Amino acid sequence: MRKFADKPFRLLLTAVVCGMLLVCAGCGSDDAVVSIYDGETLAYDHPQNGASLTLPADWEKLSETDEAVVFADADDTISLTLSRELGGYSYYSTDGLLDMAADVAAAVLQEPEMLAEAELRHPDDAVLYSAAGRLAGAAEDAPNAICEAVVISPLSAVRYHLVVVSEVDQYAESASMLREIYASFHLNKTEDEIYEPLHTTAAE
Repeated sequence: MRKFADKPFRLLLTAVVCGMLLVCAGCGSDDAVVSIYDGETLAYDHPQNGASLTLPADWEKLSETDEAVVFADADDTISLTLSRELGGYSYYSTDGLLDMAADVAAAVLQEPEMLAEAELRHPDDAVLYSAAGRLAGAAEDAPNAICEAVVISPLSAVRYHLVVVSEVDQYAESASMLREIYASFHLNKTEDEIYEPLHTTAAE
């Protein structure tokens, strides 16, 4: 099961590179988005990994694999990666999930400074970790960015990662909208369908 635990992080880091490019190239929007439900929305169902989200309709899907998907907002100032991790321990405590989220931020940012960590009420069994810092690989004079990592564990040995990389000003305008996106997370497959890759690996 270990190879299932490692693969999503490779996908995640690849997706984050896309996000880094978006953040560096983007500029802040003048119009704050108060709520995702102020405009048209997109109900996204990942075809393989069992996760669904509600997003603004004008967000663009940049890439999609069996385990992950990457979206960007219309202004190219925010990227969002959704990925699934299978295997590892059957159960993680809240502290354990927060440690995972902090590790994600540490992979995205240089010397990340924690802004907040919390156990979310929606979705269930989810934690959030926010940090600020220069993007990994960026020059010393590069502006800070925000990385927000949400780890959701709806089933034993199953974890979903929602990772946002954002320009600082755009994050300030969009933070409440992002929380609504996280809260929209739900499963679109049965437990048996989600666990199938683990059963296949065990059989091999």
